[in-house]
Formats: sequence, C-alpha cells, structure tokens
Amino acid sequence: MLYNLENIHKKIVKLYESGEVFRAFMEGESLFPFVIKLKTPTQKTFRESMATLDREIKSLESLRLQLHYQEFEFKSVGKQRLPVHLEILSQEMLLKFLHKEEEFAEFARAYEEATTAFSSLKNLFILKPNLLLQNRGVIAELLAICRFFVANPKPDIYIRELSIEGVDTKFIQKNRAVVDSFLATILEEKHYDVKITKLSESGFEKKYGLKYELPLVRFRILDEALYIQGLSDLSLTTEEFGSLNLECEHIFIVENKITMLSFMNVKKAIVLFGNGYGAGRIKNAKWLKNKHIYYWGDIDMDGFAILSQVRSYLPQTKSLLMDKRTLETFQNLAVSSTSRSYKHLKHLNEEEQLIYERMANNYYGENFRLEQERIPFSYLQKKISLTS
Repeated sequence: MLYNLENIHKKIVKLYESGEVFRAFMEGESLFPFVIKLKTPTQKTFRESMATLDREIKSLESLRLQLHYQEFEFKSVGKQRLPVHLEILSQEMLLKFLHKEEEFAEFARAYEEATTAFSSLKNLFILKPNLLLQNRGVIAELLAICRFFVANPKPDIYIRELSIEGVDTKFIQKNRAVVDSFLATILEEKHYDVKITKLSESGFEKKYGLKYELPLVRFRILDEALYIQGLSDLSLTTEEFGSLNLECEHIFIVENKITMLSFMNVKKAIVLFGNGYGAGRIKNAKWLKNKHIYYWGDIDMDGFAILSQVRSYLPQTKSLLMDKRTLETFQNLAVSSTSRSYKHLKHLNEEEQLIYERMANNYYGENFRLEQERIPFSYLQKKISLTS
C-alpha cells in the first residue's frame, strides 16, 4: 500500500497522545495546520497498481481532512494529479477525526478549575499534560487534598485520620504519585521534605509530615536471665530497639522466621528475624557495635548480598553456616533459586567471595540455593557450641 491509512491514523493518534495538542492549548499556541506528507508513486508503481491507487485515494478523500494534490508527468501514462500531503487545519478538525471532543472538553474544564485554584499547577501541566488528562475525572479530589495541605502543612497524623470533604483516604493511598506531583508543585519548600523522591516504604508520609507505621524488629531472648519482665519474644519499632541495651554478648541474625522461633537457648544471646533485606532495620542500633554478631542466611546469591549489607554497618559480623564445608555437606538438599542478580559485594571474606562467584557462574548447579531451614539443628548446635 502506498497511501497506508493505518499509518496515517497512527501518526494522528501519536500527535494527540504526545500531549502536544494540550500543551499548545495551555500556552495559547497552535500546532495547526498539521501536515502529513504522503509518498509519491513511481511511474512503475502507478502503471502496475493504478486500480489499487485509485481505491486508496478515494479512501484518503473519505477521511474528511484537507488533501493537497500535485500534477506529475509520467512518460507512459502522461500527467497525473496525485495527493502529496494531508493537512489537519485545526484543533477542532483533529478532535472530530479522533472522536475526542468530549475528552478534550473535560481536560479544558479540569485545567481551568485547577489553575484557578492554584496557578502554579499550570507549569506542572505544561510539563506533563497527560498527568492532567489521565486524572481529569478526579480533579476535585486532588484540589481538595491540595487545599488541606496548604492549610495544614506537615499535619503529623496518619493518612487514615485525614478529614477532607469528598475524599476517601484510600484515594490518597492509591494515588500517591499524582498527589505527590500536585503537592510538590503547590506547597512551599519549607512545608515538605524536598530531598525525598522515593514514595515507597512510607516515603510519601515522610515527605509530607504524616505519621506512618514504623518497621518492626522481631527478636527472641535466648537466655532466661535476660528476659524483659518475663518476656522473651518481642517486636519493637526500630527506634525502640535502638534504645535497648541488653546485657547480651552474642547476636544471631537469621533469615527464616521459624528458625528464629525454634532457635536453641544460648547464654547471653538473642536471635533476630532478619526477614531478608529487612535486616537493615538494625543498622542504627548503636548498642550492637560492640557485640558478637553472627549472620545466618541461605547459601545463595541473595544470602551473601545480605551478609555484605549487614557487615557494611556492623563490620564485626561473622557468617554462620555459610561456608564451603556446610555447602558441600548438604549440597544434595539444594533447590533452584527463582530470582538472582549479580552485584559487586564489598564486604565478603575470601571464602565467601569464592562461593558467591561460583554460584554466579552456576558452579554448584544452575541457580543454586541451599535454604537455611534445610540445615539440621544438630549441625547448628555443634557450630554454636564452638562459636559461643
């Protein structure tokens, strides 16, 4: 096909979806007439496909767009008047062609409402016109949230406690990214933390001065003499854990919750549930700096990455049952890892680095993983008796 209607339609849709039409509207400019150039048939193409070209030209004419022609001289067929480009003469013509009149009208109404309430939003919409287009139906809710935070910066309450007429607090939780875009545009910098860009892990709440659920550190005290008011299994916020100063000497960090719950009694020791990369929750607990720390994770690439992470803030950490002997003893119990990615790890010793590199190269088997819970407790007991 020379005059491919599908490709022409795609170009017009691309113009609309790029946001340029909306941007021009907001800036009081015009993109029109918008020209789409058409290929000119060669004499051979014209001679061999006259009937097809005639049908395609009639299809072009049916688009109800401005079609421009030019005369061409062909030796074998003489002068021919052929289309050379299409023109979309106006925004109205474009919207009618795409059946987007109502959608654009909704955008215009939302734009007027939003910029009347907060003139600074114009800059956001010019930069990201599709942000407004995609959220035109909830502009009233977004503006209500903006008004609340302007009147109540850094409110120091949970999202669930926000009382904003017409706004379900679940709306904020589901639309944090767009709410963030609006608030970061209209609020004074002193009323939010401009350094926070990551909204996950309570980043939104931290950025706008809201309360959030603090991460917990779960641990068991393994020596009855150290129980806290008779309690041995505790979960504390990171801040509360950081304020402890237990008179223990040994800290075991384990990957698996059941391992933590069933860990044997050890004098002057506690065991922490690391919960994967959640082991980072203890990094600010200064009282751990002079304790004997042991990390026991799965023998896989993630396990060594977590070990390296823990050592980055507790450099005295020793690995437990993550050595070549343990691997070779229980290699037949290994399974295949579902996810793995190689990283440069700075805090492994020579033996650990060797195992890590070998796993990256599938030396022990493809996607090797020896899970912590597959190691018998009797084997752990012997190791701990030597360690502690």
